[in-house]
Amino acid sequence: MAPSMLDVVGEKFLPFRCHPGTLSYCPSMDLIAVVTILNVPGDDAETEQKLGVWRLNGQQVFGWDAPAGLAIQFVKWKLDGRLLALGTSDGAIRLLNVMNAGKMVHCLYPPPVESTVRPGLSCLAWTANFGDVKGMKDLLEEEAKGSALDELFSLDFGKKAVGKVKADLPRELACGVDVETSIPKLSALPPGTGAGGGWGFGGGDDDVFSTRASMDAIFHSYSSTSNRPSRYDEVDVLLTGFEDGTIHIRIFDCFDIGSVDLTSSLPKDSKICKVLRHVAHPLSSTHALAVQTTTRKAACQLHVIALDLNFIPQTSPYYLSTLATKSTQLLNLLRYLTQVSTHLSIELRGAFDLPSKLVRNINETLAQSADGQTDFITAAYQLVVTGDCGDELRDWMIDEVGERNIKRWDKASALGMENIRRFTHECLLPALERCQVVVSRLEGLSRFTKSAQVLGLDLQSLDRVMDMVDCLNLLGHYLLKTVSKEIKQFTAFMKWLRLEVEIQGLERENAGGPGSERLDELCMRRDDLDVRTVLDYIQGVMGKSAMVAFVRPSVDARGTSLEGPSYDWSQNQADVGFYEVFKKMLKINLGPGKRPDLDDLLRRLTGQAQKVFDGIAQTLRKSVLHGRVCTLQQDCNADATTARMVLKSEGQHEVVFATTNRTEASQISLHYIPWDPAHPSQVPRVRDFTIPHNEGAQGIQFVDDSDLMVLSSGQEKAHLYTLSYTSPDVVWQERHVFDLSGGAKIPSELEVNGRKGRRAACVLEDGIKFTVFDLDSGQPDEETAQDEDTMIE
Repeated sequence: MAPSMLDVVGEKFLPFRCHPGTLSYCPSMDLIAVVTILNVPGDDAETEQKLGVWRLNGQQVFGWDAPAGLAIQFVKWKLDGRLLALGTSDGAIRLLNVMNAGKMVHCLYPPPVESTVRPGLSCLAWTANFGDVKGMKDLLEEEAKGSALDELFSLDFGKKAVGKVKADLPRELACGVDVETSIPKLSALPPGTGAGGGWGFGGGDDDVFSTRASMDAIFHSYSSTSNRPSRYDEVDVLLTGFEDGTIHIRIFDCFDIGSVDLTSSLPKDSKICKVLRHVAHPLSSTHALAVQTTTRKAACQLHVIALDLNFIPQTSPYYLSTLATKSTQLLNLLRYLTQVSTHLSIELRGAFDLPSKLVRNINETLAQSADGQTDFITAAYQLVVTGDCGDELRDWMIDEVGERNIKRWDKASALGMENIRRFTHECLLPALERCQVVVSRLEGLSRFTKSAQVLGLDLQSLDRVMDMVDCLNLLGHYLLKTVSKEIKQFTAFMKWLRLEVEIQGLERENAGGPGSERLDELCMRRDDLDVRTVLDYIQGVMGKSAMVAFVRPSVDARGTSLEGPSYDWSQNQADVGFYEVFKKMLKINLGPGKRPDLDDLLRRLTGQAQKVFDGIAQTLRKSVLHGRVCTLQQDCNADATTARMVLKSEGQHEVVFATTNRTEASQISLHYIPWDPAHPSQVPRVRDFTIPHNEGAQGIQFVDDSDLMVLSSGQEKAHLYTLSYTSPDVVWQERHVFDLSGGAKIPSELEVNGRKGRRAACVLEDGIKFTVFDLDSGQPDEETAQDEDTMIE
């Protein structure tokens, strides 16, 4: 039979050469991510890298430039295709929102290490597990059970199965009823604050809250209104492997579980331990890891490690997904509140920056005068009450303030105070209300003794968090009341100042002469002023705004730090009941450092919330177990290894590792490992296959639970083969042929998407062009296949 040629559904010539190993096909959409290297002309070094996400028609969806000096080492899609994870050379994992033009929503930095040299990244994996496996199988009716597991994570699966979900009233009441859906969404913040929030999210996330799409991705990605029926039991797991044999586990995008050291499960004389591959199955909480080691006896060995995330099935009946999503929401709300605090400080500084400069000049002039008026407040108070204006004050009003600066003063202060009121009313207080809802949900889980122990929740710690949120809420209302009062006073003050500037200008022009009608008219308008409000502003805000007691401006007009003394929390170690103490403090005029301001309360809240997160992570991390299953053959090529976990018909799992041979380029070895958590140590069944025509393997990828795709190349031709690795017979199916004559580009990398109904293979040629093939093209239908099988028999 003549070889079948696959249909080409997309191809693209890249603007620059691709970085090896970064080609990634989206599992749920026809999108391809690839990292290209931008070289400066005349420079052989890899200077810059850029991520590009492309459609099959060659159109770029978005691009993302790597920070200067950093290399993108790994690219991994989330199963639903909404987020894209990038592993960079600094050890950080950056999550990009695909639905919002690649805006970064999280920057997850690696945990601190004692060593001066931080281990590099060696593996990045993003998978998902169902906590209640039996409940997940029972959730869907018979007609939906036939759907492939990959389809469960597609964007539109919930719409297809919306009528097939079985009703579960207790679970809906526990997980589906969420009051947050009835709360208005938080307002977006202006970009450019540069506030990381102390959560390891700094370094470029200053605009993560600047658009509605980013806000939705951060706060509503796990909303209970999701169409997907698996939303109650699905646990997203993000694993990061390092070159020192440790892995870092996160769930639900950014909730930190912590690091696990795998070296205890490896040979004692191992010198180099590098986590290379990860494979998992949604219906098994036991993951498989391939770890490369170097010992005295063997130059390089590849070990299979079983990583059992026991906390997923153990905590599923106690609503792990609710715990993790609410904790993640609280963490993101603290990031949001930190940036709101930064905006408030900037606006407060901007509101009084220009006035402080102008007032400082007149104060220096008045201090040298001999008329007894030593500062602007005294002189202005005298002018309002008596109408008598000294020469120095008159000259300052006319020459320095004038019409131009009075407009600038009005614009800067009015805009700054109005922004403070807006940020407080539209951002600070709504975010605190959401914090109260989230913490109350966590408190509800902690009040059940058994779930509190399993989930690691401490009711007393949550009470401290709630008490501090209440203090912030009270401070926010006081700040809103204060800024509204000062805006009213400022409006009256500016009306008086404009009037006095014009009056004093006319008086200086008519000095010693008869008054003008205009001057008389302006003097009569003094009676219309709200003198009491003007005096209150001069005596109060012109000296020191009351808002400074709530929000600490970052620097003054001269650039001097205004941090000032922070509140000494040693006076209130227990924190519980501090709300009543703080309420009394707000009614008393205390000096700097005697009463906590917004920054003090946020720092305290951050520390208390971190204790809650640490308690949860420590409890969950205790249930993470690992052990060595087996060691693969000595001649396995660790750099060309792929794996898949297959669900067998009897409900057991099997892990299949496919590797190329270090000495024989045309040989592929498949290691079949029975996956039984009760008996972790196993002896793999090994099958060796030789690629037709003795061609060298360029790439191997699993398509599904039955087929393995191999990209091979020879002298004149390159091929795409499919190998049925579950069949006892060795049957190579030639799917596509590449003609390498005439200087054609040589295929060098393979990426496969085995999504049901849209199976595709992406081949990278010479690092400069990728071609996408439809794997379902040229395939015979079921009747034709049966006829061919009959003929073969």
